Amino acid sequence: MKKNNFVIIIAWGGILGIILAASLILYDIHITLNIILGIILSLILIIVIVFVIALCKAISNNRFYKELLDNGQYDELIKLMKEKHNKLNGKMGYKQQYLANIANCYGRLGNFQESLNYLKKIDEEGLDKYTKASYYGMYAENLFFLNEDLMKAEELIDKSRQLLDCPEAILVKALISLELDKKEESSELIELYHKKTPRKKYEFTLTTVLYFDEYTEKVSGNFMLGLYYKKVGELEKAKKYFSQSAHCSYKNYFSDKGRELYISLDNMTS
Repeated sequence: MKKNNFVIIIAWGGILGIILAASLILYDIHITLNIILGIILSLILIIVIVFVIALCKAISNNRFYKELLDNGQYDELIKLMKEKHNKLNGKMGYKQQYLANIANCYGRLGNFQESLNYLKKIDEEGLDKYTKASYYGMYAENLFFLNEDLMKAEELIDKSRQLLDCPEAILVKALISLELDKKEESSELIELYHKKTPRKKYEFTLTTVLYFDEYTEKVSGNFMLGLYYKKVGELEKAKKYFSQSAHCSYKNYFSDKGRELYISLDNMTS
């Protein structure tokens, strides 16, 4: 909510306060009670109107951001999120969410180091449940693809799964376990992933909405499955999932990399 909105509310509160004070002096108690009731109802109405306006604006913004996300317009989305973040003076909750969204976009572009840089700016204690789950998951995924501190990556993905056990977190955990030579655990996690029931398109709290789009549903999951089967030597399965990850309506790192790995494996096995 902008400062102007708070100024308007305060101004209304001051005016109504003056009316209340004057009524106590000029009128008898019966009239005063009616005025107090009217003031209370007016304040409630003002709060409801301001809330509805803010909610409509938030819904409109989220719809716009979702369209950019659905179309893979990550550079534009990063630019908008940075602008929004810089305008929020002291509103830590929203600033944290913008940082997480920027990190998500950089991850989808394959810029894992820049994604990690933005995640490091986040104060995890100020996050709600779903943003924190996403934060831990992205942090672990970035560490895995950068091949850095896999023990910490394992710890973080476990924290993420405790908050929200989404399918992508299972795959990240499986890949990290495989790199840490926990092959049996990794295999069990892959089996668990395949048994996982389809999940909702949205997970939300009063302050956060996690939206699962074509990228999370079809691209990153299939790429990570392909990567797992490539590492364990099941090349035909790896080709299958790399091929599926390559089919996306917009450009992104995992589709490009999946296509590249599919061609490489196809040349090896043909």
